[in-house]
Amino acid sequence: MLSEINLLPEKEKRSILFVALLTIILAVGVIGGTLLFFHYQSLARQKSMKEAEIATISKEIEIATLELQEASSKLNVLHYKSIVDTVRQLPLRTVAILDDMSAVLPASGYLHKYEYKDTGEIILTVQFNNLNDIAYYLHELTYAEWVKDVEITFVKRVSENSAAFLYHVDYFVKLDQKAFLYGEGDGVD
Repeated sequence: MLSEINLLPEKEKRSILFVALLTIILAVGVIGGTLLFFHYQSLARQKSMKEAEIATISKEIEIATLELQEASSKLNVLHYKSIVDTVRQLPLRTVAILDDMSAVLPASGYLHKYEYKDTGEIILTVQFNNLNDIAYYLHELTYAEWVKDVEITFVKRVSENSAAFLYHVDYFVKLDQKAFLYGEGDGVD
C-alpha cells in the first residue's frame, strides 16, 4: 500500500469574508475615485465658466468706460463751446475794466489778483500799505458809474518786516456790463 506523505503544510483556505472585504474596499475606492474625478471635472468647468464670465464683464466694463469717456469729452466740448459762444455774444473790454480799476487805485495799492466771472462779477485781491487806502479804494469803487455793487470780503494783515505792515484785501465787485461792451467799430468781429 502506498501511502502518500505530504511534508508540505497545507494551505489555508481563504475565507469568503476576506475576499468580500477586499472587494468592497476596492469597489469603494473605485467609486470614490470616479466621484472625485467627476467632481474635479465639474469644478474645472465652473472655473472656466467663471473666467469666461469675468472676461466678458471686464470687456463690458471697458466698453462702458470708453463710452463714458467719449460722452464726457463730448460734454466738455459742448460746455467749452457754450462758454466761447457766450464770450462772443457778450464781449467785454477787459483792458478797459482793468484800466478803470487801476485808475481809482491809490498810489500805495497794487493789484495782486484779478478773477472775472461771466456774470459780471470780479474778485480782486489788492495790496495796500495802510487802512486808509483800503477805505479810499472801497469809496472810489462804490461811486464809480461802471460798478453796480462792491464789498470787502477779506482783509489780512501781512508783515513784511517788523516796521511795516501790508494788507491784502479781497473786493467783490459787481460790474455794470453795459459800460464795457464792445460797440460798433471797436475792432471786434
